[in-house]
Amino acid sequence: MPTDPSMGGKIARVSYNGVFQSGKALAGDGDSEEDDWLDLGIDTTEEKAMALENLVTTAVENGIWAEGEKRLRTLCHEYADVFRVRLGPDAPANVEPMKVVLKPSVAPVKSRAKKYPADRRKFMTR
Repeated sequence: MPTDPSMGGKIARVSYNGVFQSGKALAGDGDSEEDDWLDLGIDTTEEKAMALENLVTTAVENGIWAEGEKRLRTLCHEYADVFRVRLGPDAPANVEPMKVVLKPSVAPVKSRAKKYPADRRKFMTR
């Protein structure tokens, strides 16, 4: 996780207070060893509660109206189980595989795979 909450990252990231931040630079622009934005592990109830409370506080600081604050707080508590602070060892999603059906008059197009930086490729192969 980044220690400073500046907006200088490459992609969306979650800061320690649970607020999403988007970076100024484009993804893949100058990756470095310091770019350890991905926080793995299991959330504690206290961490999640603190992150959701900080989310509401940030909304208030940014001008959400009083009724909106109440609604946001209610939603955060009601659906707290769908929010997370870090990625954990989840089971695979139980969904049907996607089926692609081509129209008879359309020929498939051959395209190259997207190139990822070495550190992202290494992460995706784990």
